[in-house]
Amino acid sequence: MIVKINGQILPTIVMSPIVVSEKTERNLLHMLSMAPVAATVPIAERFEPLMTLLMDLAGPVCRIMFILGFVMVIVGKPRQGIDKMKWAAIGYIGIQWTPMLMDIIKGAGAGI
Repeated sequence: MIVKINGQILPTIVMSPIVVSEKTERNLLHMLSMAPVAATVPIAERFEPLMTLLMDLAGPVCRIMFILGFVMVIVGKPRQGIDKMKWAAIGYIGIQWTPMLMDIIKGAGAGI
């Protein structure tokens, strides 16, 4: 499968389309361009494209884990299936809340 982003053709092994936000698309292009990062950019900003990518991928991964959990319930392992769904939901919420939690921690550290 060939993926075309902003006119650039990128080879990929993904068999189904992945829908990402416009911000993630820009960040992916920036990461793929292999452009050198200026020394004046803070380290936290250097990881912004990676964090955005992980936050965008958390939804589809959580959906897959929920499907697997329901399959386990169907095949007679309800305890393992519900446990899988519970941890997928907790992981998804944790990934989505990471930027907010880091801002709170940075604010607390700045106040000290």
